[in-house]
Amino acid sequence: MSNLELNYNSSISIIHIIAFALVIYSMFQIEKNSSVCKCSITPMKRFIKEWFIFMLCLHIVSFIIGIPIFLYLFSSINNSYSKNYNLIKYLFIIYGTILTIIFIIHLFMVIRTFLYLNYLRKSCICAYNLPEKILFWYFLIIICIFITFIASLILITFIYYLYYKL
Repeated sequence: MSNLELNYNSSISIIHIIAFALVIYSMFQIEKNSSVCKCSITPMKRFIKEWFIFMLCLHIVSFIIGIPIFLYLFSSINNSYSKNYNLIKYLFIIYGTILTIIFIIHLFMVIRTFLYLNYLRKSCICAYNLPEKILFWYFLIIICIFITFIASLILITFIYYLYYKL
């Protein structure tokens, strides 16, 4: 690339792919053992497995196909003399909007999965095995990082507001 240097760290995507696969495996195991462990059958787990299958497919597709396309389009945007500059700009707006919607839904599904795992941890010991323990702590860490990030943004905005308004 000419004057554009992008470094893509794939370790975060790989960690997410492993976590999504672990959620899917865990949900299949819970469904498989539901005749033995009746307390695991609850409406709390509805659509968790399906959502994480969708997210796993989305991550794998974006990991394999999306990154080269994204890098090509991003390098095209740097060249503002390109004929397709406005088209690429609007494609990024649409792409960003879709990703924002998926992120909001994913945030709710992570919280819902965490609450389901917390239910298993406290009320349904027979369905709370090693994969669920790992996922419980993984989602707890993810939620804490997200809350810390949001709190930092609010604090920075508040300090910025105080500094420039006084």
